[in-house]
Amino acid sequence: MITTLELRYDLRKRNFRIFPRKKSRILFSKIPTEFFLKNRTTSSFRSILILLVFFSVPLWSAQTILLKNGSSIKGDVTGQNEKTLTVRTENGVQTISKRSILKVIYKDVNEEEAKRIRQEEENKIREAKSAEEKKKIEEEAIVQKPEPKLSGTRSRWSLVWRSAVLPGWGHYKAERKKTAIVYGTLFWSGVIATAFASQQIGQKKSEYESSTLIAQASGNLLFGELVVSGKRAEYKKSIQDYQNAAAGTALIYLIQLTHSYFTGISWEQEEVAVTPDGSILKKGIQLDSMRETNPFNANSIGSVGWRAEARYNWFF
Repeated sequence: MITTLELRYDLRKRNFRIFPRKKSRILFSKIPTEFFLKNRTTSSFRSILILLVFFSVPLWSAQTILLKNGSSIKGDVTGQNEKTLTVRTENGVQTISKRSILKVIYKDVNEEEAKRIRQEEENKIREAKSAEEKKKIEEEAIVQKPEPKLSGTRSRWSLVWRSAVLPGWGHYKAERKKTAIVYGTLFWSGVIATAFASQQIGQKKSEYESSTLIAQASGNLLFGELVVSGKRAEYKKSIQDYQNAAAGTALIYLIQLTHSYFTGISWEQEEVAVTPDGSILKKGIQLDSMRETNPFNANSIGSVGWRAEARYNWFF
């Protein structure tokens, strides 16, 4: 009696199963030689078929996953969510972030095909990025606001407070440099004159007091009166000089402060342009003077000179 076993491969469960066949009573003496040869050929064919099925089934369901770092993974996609992809490979189950995945190919491909697909995907990404950057640059160029005019940021009060802090500074800010120099010179000259007059008051007072003591000690009333009256007059004159110097300095300060306000009104309305070398051009007549040096004759007396320039500017 011979029991025959049949080996089958289950595609769904991916495993082999053994099924027993019906028992038969066969006497070996009655089995011809052709039966063994035929049975041997059939068994060999069946074994080859089983091996083909065993090695080909995993490949039929394999998938290729191209990663952005240049590598690839082959396996079966068993699950996914918004952020990750779960893959079953020969080494076990792996969880891959979708950010690192370039493309999922739902078939098994060779290295050349995977390389070609990778290049195509990378080219698409580069083209998309360049198009997006170009569009962004165009949008920024469209919505870019023009630079405000220099005259729009001017305020008369910016000249006033500068002139209040330092006389002449406001006019210098408004490019009235000559006016600024004049006011500055007059103001500081007045300050120096006032300080000198203050010192004279102390000196004349001391001389007046000394002459009074000398006249009293001498006993000569006529001589004492002449000396004392002269020193008294000098002392009073020093006080008057101090008051005049202080009043003149204060008047210069108030005049330049008021002038800076009215200069600021016209300064706000001026149209100006800035040249590439940083020079400021004002609308209308403009007078400039500058110092020039001859670099080829620097040691001679005439190597340094002044150049005056008059121009009329208009903007269109």
